[in-house]
Amino acid sequence: YAKLLGATEGPVREEAYLKNMIKTFPYTMDYRLALAEFYKLNEKFTESAAVYEELVAIDPRNKKANFGLAETYRVLNKVDQAQKFYNITSTLDPSDVEPLFSNAKLLIETASGREARAKNYQALTKLELVKKINPDFPKVSFTMARCYLELGDYDKALEMIADEKKRNPSIADSYILAAEIYYRRAQFKECATENSQAIKLRPSSAELYVKASVCYRNSDSLDIAEDMLEMAKEKESGYAEIYRELGYINDKKGQRREAITNFEKYLVLSPNALDRDDVNKEITRLGGTP
Repeated sequence: YAKLLGATEGPVREEAYLKNMIKTFPYTMDYRLALAEFYKLNEKFTESAAVYEELVAIDPRNKKANFGLAETYRVLNKVDQAQKFYNITSTLDPSDVEPLFSNAKLLIETASGREARAKNYQALTKLELVKKINPDFPKVSFTMARCYLELGDYDKALEMIADEKKRNPSIADSYILAAEIYYRRAQFKECATENSQAIKLRPSSAELYVKASVCYRNSDSLDIAEDMLEMAKEKESGYAEIYRELGYINDKKGQRREAITNFEKYLVLSPNALDRDDVNKEITRLGGTP
């Protein structure tokens, strides 16, 4: 009924109704859960966390409250607290692998610097357990492939990606990740093939055409690489990376003036580009003025 009120009369009415029901029935946890979820759906994560914290204090074994609190802490970037409540949720119901999987993803997302390798190994341990309990859990093999990629074990990463493709052959992300693995191994023809397969599944993405173009350029298939960029322009002509890649192709073809023009267009479209200094060096090398 609260959701119906929200849909017909707006979120203020929904919130007021739930608060009134909590006041009227303070020991009925469902109303508090509904309010916490309402705040989360409306991106009021601090308020959501506060309600979940109340729920956990009242009923420490409430699985939904513990998992909801973990998810909210994750959004609030309270990593240690999120992991704590993911672990609690997993303990409350070991057969439910979602908290375990979410915890592994959080470890991967926060893996950087000196802790990166250790966190990826921790994530792998959790993912292996997920796979053991529920091998059909969505994207578990894909996520394991990401870990192995970051750990530099490309063979194992490709093995996991092959498993994901077998289970979910129509998901573009698996082919995109496979392409990245091949790119890191400098197997550019294979990289191009995987990106081309991803394009079939996600044909409206200009980014994928550019990724394919990079692989074709590195395998010296310059005409195909250029064709990919023309198709990317048809999808999104203002996508900056198209022109950076065109610049590199022009340079390989000995078209210095065209390369400078495209590099300059890239910097106009992406003035805060992280590789701005590198592109300016290319412009200078080709005889232009950055």
